[in-house]
Amino acid sequence: MYDDWDDEDYYDEEDEDDEYYYQQQQQQRRQQQQSASLFSSAKAKQKQKSTPTKNKSSPPSEEQVRLVMGMGFSRQQAEQALKQSNNVVEDAVTLLLSSTSEKST
Repeated sequence: MYDDWDDEDYYDEEDEDDEYYYQQQQQQRRQQQQSASLFSSAKAKQKQKSTPTKNKSSPPSEEQVRLVMGMGFSRQQAEQALKQSNNVVEDAVTLLLSSTSEKST
């Protein structure tokens, strides 16, 4: 009776849901890896400098701003956080992440 069924003819919505969930997880992992890569790159570049810029009057470099923006923040947020953190990228990102988590609670 069912001998003429092909596997291709069988449609299962659960399989489609599983595939969607899997794709979402993969996308989140890629974004996390990209953020981690950008963050570790910024950290390594910051360590290369002998001392971070401590002069609050000097603006952050374009490279520093782009590193922070690469993690999903706007230019304005990046510049403000870098100024508040004396142009230390790691501290600026920490500041931004802590402020976004406080807003979401």
